[in-house]
Amino acid sequence: MRYKVTAIMWVIAAHCLLSLILLKPQSEDGVRRQFRTASSWGDGDRRWWQGKMATTRSDHPYLGARHPSGEAQMLVNPSVDRLKPSNPPRDETTTCPGSPGMHGIEGRGGAEVLSKVRRGITRFRESMTKRRRSRILCMVYTVHLSENVDNLRSIVDTWARQCDGFIAASNYTDHSAGSVDLLHRGNETYTAMWQKVRSTWAYAYEYRASYDFFHIAGDDVYVAVDNLRSYLDESKEVKRLEEGFLDVIANNTWFREPTDYKNSTLKYRYKKPSRPLFFGCTVMHLKTLKVNETYKYNLRTIWPAGGPGYTLNSAAVELFVQNIDDYHGNLVVPQEDVLMGSVMSRLGVPVSVTIDEAHGSRYVGSAQHQSTIDSMLPGPHSPQLMRKFFDLYAGDGVGSVSETAIAFHLKDDYAWLEANNVTVANLMRRYHAVLYNQCDR
Repeated sequence: MRYKVTAIMWVIAAHCLLSLILLKPQSEDGVRRQFRTASSWGDGDRRWWQGKMATTRSDHPYLGARHPSGEAQMLVNPSVDRLKPSNPPRDETTTCPGSPGMHGIEGRGGAEVLSKVRRGITRFRESMTKRRRSRILCMVYTVHLSENVDNLRSIVDTWARQCDGFIAASNYTDHSAGSVDLLHRGNETYTAMWQKVRSTWAYAYEYRASYDFFHIAGDDVYVAVDNLRSYLDESKEVKRLEEGFLDVIANNTWFREPTDYKNSTLKYRYKKPSRPLFFGCTVMHLKTLKVNETYKYNLRTIWPAGGPGYTLNSAAVELFVQNIDDYHGNLVVPQEDVLMGSVMSRLGVPVSVTIDEAHGSRYVGSAQHQSTIDSMLPGPHSPQLMRKFFDLYAGDGVGSVSETAIAFHLKDDYAWLEANNVTVANLMRRYHAVLYNQCDR
């Protein structure tokens, strides 16, 4: 009987000890270590999940990436090491047609533009040992449909692996393509683009200590990452901005709404390295945008054209997300670029001037489209307005593009591509082949 009682006491003691171990609070790092080693999801890619988001919120836009098991707020490891290029056989009809030096699906004018940009990339790569190296997280928003999957694969095969990190905000997780199932308010449609971008920035906030700059764009954009690095790490313009310089846009109060003027002085308080910076193609016009039957938006603001995407430094990401709940949280609309520019302007961080000294733009449309630009033509997004209000001059034709052009919106050629049975993915690979002399090999 005595041995039975002793055995029972040992069982009770062991149970109590186990309970204490299970109830003992764990550090966040401890939880993540346990997750990495003890996960039983068996998705074959668990090494690319690195635990939970740090946020305590459980609503949009803080739900983050959804694991295939259904668990939300999962953090992915954005290392480009997880990307697996598809290495398709080179299509001689679209990627490298004809003899070296001949133009292809980029168009005759597009070929002139890309030749100019190639000079900038080559110069940068020849001086790669002379500079600081910022860490860049590249992000694209996409959806798991056939055409978009092709676009995303072409990005992985070309420029994505030149970034330091890469995340594709999708509705499907595929680590080999960098995509995660990112939750956001609204349906997975173009109409909900503002909500998707809000959720993407809230997700990027989790990586703000690991990266210096963040570029976001759609899956129809070619990013010349070498030129992005050249601009961020070598240009006098960015260095001056980091040190507190106020360009002609930051110094102008015309576009600010009076109720938000008190916030506009934020920019004066930020000095290097913590000053928020916001780069893109500056756009403005003087009309009120009718978003829907009940919502109208005053466009007396500067905003970055969403086509080529835009770039924020880590301080700007932090500022935006820390104020994200105060602006348009329930609005389900596609005008993410307009609203992004509006919010950042209200926070005292308007889009900086990114036109170079030769009047070439760095965030542009397709190469062919840019080759036909006439800056004197009127229109809702005409460069004439930037000239009138800020004395900023954009070039014409090939001169409208900087040698250090950063991002090209390929869908500007969509009508021609569709008529000729050519895809954005084809054009993505063609740009890369031209810019890196792959057709001359």
